[in-house]
Amino acid sequence: MGIIPVKDGLDKYTVQYTLTSISPKEDLNILGNDNITITGTNFPTQLKGNTFDIEFSDATKTKCVA
Repeated sequence: MGIIPVKDGLDKYTVQYTLTSISPKEDLNILGNDNITITGTNFPTQLKGNTFDIEFSDATKTKCVA
């Protein structure tokens, strides 16, 4: 009937991403609202349900939400 059962208690796993470029790298607004383009490999095809933690070297524990 087209219904596929889902296993209860699936384990989470981590995928190693490879970043090849980030732009822009300078002159970001401290209040936010900047668009940052990140390119690389092994990114998920959908952002919903996935998170990225990005830390900038010139800031203290800045967390970006994707």
